[in-house]
Order: sequence, then structure tokens, then C-alpha cells
Amino acid sequence: MEKDIQVSSGITAAEVEFKVSVPDLWSPEEPNLYELRAELKTEQGEDAWSCHTGFRDVKIVGNHFELNGERLVLKGVGRHDMWKGQGFTLTRAQMAEDMHLIKALGANFVRLVHYPHHRYIVEMADELGLLVTEEPGYWNMDFRTMPRSTIELGYQIMERTIRRDWNSPAIFAWLLGNECILTADYLKEGREHCRKLDPIARPVSFANNMPKEEAKPIFDQAGMDFYDQHIYTFDIDQFRKEADYFGPSRPFTVTEWGAHQWGQSDVVMEQTVDLIMDLEAEGKIAGTAFWEWADMPQFGRVEIATLNGILLEGVVTQGREPRPEVYQALARLFSGYRQPAVVGCPPVILPLKWSPSEPGASFQPVELQALVESTAGVKAWADLESRLAAYWPKADMAEDQWKRTGSKFVLWSGSDLVIGGVPFHLPSVEGTVRPLMLTADAPVTIPIGSECGRLHILGQVTFGAGYPLLGKRGDTVATYRLRYADGREKSLSVRNGMEVAEANRIAAATRIEPIATDAQPALRYVKDIVREQYQVLLWSIPVDGGKLETLHCESKAVHHSWPSSR
Repeated sequence: MEKDIQVSSGITAAEVEFKVSVPDLWSPEEPNLYELRAELKTEQGEDAWSCHTGFRDVKIVGNHFELNGERLVLKGVGRHDMWKGQGFTLTRAQMAEDMHLIKALGANFVRLVHYPHHRYIVEMADELGLLVTEEPGYWNMDFRTMPRSTIELGYQIMERTIRRDWNSPAIFAWLLGNECILTADYLKEGREHCRKLDPIARPVSFANNMPKEEAKPIFDQAGMDFYDQHIYTFDIDQFRKEADYFGPSRPFTVTEWGAHQWGQSDVVMEQTVDLIMDLEAEGKIAGTAFWEWADMPQFGRVEIATLNGILLEGVVTQGREPRPEVYQALARLFSGYRQPAVVGCPPVILPLKWSPSEPGASFQPVELQALVESTAGVKAWADLESRLAAYWPKADMAEDQWKRTGSKFVLWSGSDLVIGGVPFHLPSVEGTVRPLMLTADAPVTIPIGSECGRLHILGQVTFGAGYPLLGKRGDTVATYRLRYADGREKSLSVRNGMEVAEANRIAAATRIEPIATDAQPALRYVKDIVREQYQVLLWSIPVDGGKLETLHCESKAVHHSWPSSR
């Protein structure tokens, strides 16, 4: 496209229009770039200028951002343009390394704090597919008392930054400052400046740390395009409270969170990541930026996170060595990966203390599915769940434990196990293992119908309480009666601490190891790593020869046991 223009001394502005049909759009996933080249030819000579640019469309729809017609959630970090031992004098290789590392972490956004960064950083963002925001350098200022000359200086910095970077598709929004005492007049005037300068009217806001009650009306009066808040707290519920307070009228972002003395402990960090993902899924948070990407010098700052003048709050150190715990937690947030629910995870098969069978033995599983699905089996399971619902608050557990884990006692998926060479086929209901319950008011008769030399019973635990916390060792809590085809019978006592023990391996704040000396631990099942860890025992019973018809089980205890016969 060519156009004749009249060039005067000084600055001459001219517009040249052209159309691009069906361009490949720019996005973090596909950062498609085009070269824009402008040439000026006069009788006195020629000049040329070029840059890379891209085509993308950012919109605000209700309380969320859209990029190219799809919902966009900003997932990023705050980055200072500094390096260990060099201050602000980074090489291009170091700048590129930073941006490549951030991209590799899974981020789609970098908040360039708190001043204009080197142009090459923006070019790297264009190339790699990283959205960025830029700001004029204000921090800890009071706009109520600030001289007009200082305000004008900020506008000038923003103008030069916008004119330098407006062709970069990576530029997502303009932030008018960081952590100041705000006025609606400053924000409104600043937004108007950005609108006049930026031909595609990118969103405008402020990186805010004022209390929400003070900030929201100022943001509303000034017409900010989205709300923002910095959240540093041990009380992670504050994220939800802030999001709910600002409400659904505009997108809500958190452009600083984390910080060493608040958010970077293992427990707080992991729970915060989960909550942020919840709020993103609910549409209450439109973006976040973790504080901060790299450690940096702050010699005038005295607090827990500062050591020898270095603020140790980075995902990486000053020399860009990752901090594994923080790095991994953010990688999980950026990828949207949730820790798999413990409920339904398979049990761990434990090494047996002694072999349950003779070498070369063959095995025939006993099917329990019909008994589990019987009227008595269904009733016994319902009785268990009603007891558990009443049991948890009284057992020094969290009062919400039963609801928190689904108001059901759900075991793992799958029904085939081999323990010590013995195959077990476990009954299941609705896709998860359902053991056969034995209650005091409902004896169970298990059909065997085969000749065998040994009977292997998987289960042998009381639930939800029992020995060693309740009862004495040696107390008989159940009787198992072997019935043979020739009419013989043999009774076996199931005794606390010998053939049976409690399933629970956690009691209140204590981890316990319930032991039955004649039934060895075979499985460990974790339903909730904090409060619910269970064991399953294996009891191998010698059989006196001949065809064994049934195993009849009667409970003498008020507690449940869950035998699974083989």
C-alpha cells in the first residue's frame, strides 16, 4: 500500500489504511506474528522502520475477559527487570531466558512491575505468546496530596510506553500504578489518556492494595475496566470474600498473591492454588499474578522474607534457580491440574509377614456379590453409613468430615487383587468395592461348597471403632462356624487383638497401628490422608479336610466387621 503525503519539518502524522483478509490470530497458544514495514521515500533520501505485530481481539464480557471469542483467564507472575549482580542491566540472552522460563512454567501472563521494562521483553512476549501489562512506576504514592507535576510525569511515562508498544499483540492492559492511595480523578484522567493514545482501547486498571471497601467505589467512579486486589493472607478464604465483594459487574483480578511470609508454605500454597482454581471455574476470578518471579535486592526492606538485603520471595532465585515447591504449585495452577481425589484411589498391598499358603497351592475365590446386594447386605451398609454420620463429630474429627468426603464411605474402584499369591475377587456396588458387613443383629452365612485345606478371609476389622481403643485384648467379638458337608461343625472365636482389630489407623490427632497377632495387615487404604487411613487384615484359617459347605458368621459386638472370604 502506497500513499503520497506532504512531509513537513518536525513531526508529520499520516494514516495509511489497508486490509488483511482472514489473518492467523495471535494467542498464547499460537503466537502468530506478521512483519509490519513502513518506508519513506523523498528526493533527499529513504528511511524504513519495521516491527512484528499480530491480530487478536480482547473483549470484556460481564465479569470475564475474552480473547478471540473465547474466555481468557490470566495465569501469571509479577516480574522485575533485574538480575543478580547486574541491577537493571540485563543482556538480551538473560531477558530471553526469563521469558522462556516463565512460558515453560505454563504461564500465559506476565505483569511487568512496576515501571516500563526493556522493549525486548515485550518483543519476547509477542514471540512466545505471553500477555503482559505495563505501568508507569508509581508505588506507595498518595494521589490525594501528590503534586500535579508528579501526576503529569506518570502520564508522560505512560504515553511513551504506549507509543512504543501499541503494535505488540502481547500488551493486554495498562495499569496506572501499583499499591497507592487512589483518587477517582487520577484513575479517570489516566484512563482517558490511555484511550486517546491506544488505537485498540486496551483495558485499563490499577494494581490495588487499598481495602476493598475503599477501592471499589473509586474504581466504579473512575470507570476502570476491571477490578484488582492484592491479597496477602494466611486466611485463604479472603480470596473468595474479596471476589464476592467486588461482584460480577466487572472482571476481578489478583495481580499479587503469595509472598514468602504469607503464602509460600506448603500447606497454604497448595490450598490457595485449589481455591483459585475453584474461583476461576466459578467465574469469580479473571486472572492472577503470583508475587514474584525472581528474588530481588531490597536493601531498605526489613522483614522475614528479606535476608542480607535480598527479598526472597521468588519462584526462582536471583540467578534463576527454581524453588521446587513454589514452582510445582504454580505449574499445577497454570495447567489447571487438581490433585486426584483420594477417595477411590486403589489400596496399597502390604508385604506380608508370613506366607498365607503352601507352595503350589491352587485357589478358588468365593463370590460375595449376591450377599452384598441382598436386602440384609444393603441394610447393613446403610446402617454403617448412618453410624459414621453420627460418629465423626464425636471422634474428634472435623465436624464437616462426613460431608467433606461425600457423605458416603466410598472405597476404591476395581475388584481383583492378588495378595501373597492368593487371588481375591471383591464385590462392588456402583463401580466401587463394597465389603460384606457383619452386624450384631444380622448374621451372615457365606456359601463355600468346595473341598479346601485353608480358608483366607480378607477384612477382619471393626469399623468405625474397636480394639485397641475400645474393648480388651482377647475379648470375643464374633464367632465364625465352619459347616462341612458331612455334618461336622467347627467354631472359631474372633478375638480383639488376635483375629480382629480396628480398621482406623488415625484416632484424633494420633496415628495408631491396630494389631491383630493372628491376622496380618494386607492392605492400606487412604480415604483422606489427614483423617482417614484404614487397614485391611488377612486371616488364613486351616480347614480339617472334606467338603466345606458354609462359613456362618455372627457378631457379638456393636461394631461392624467386614469379612471378605476366600
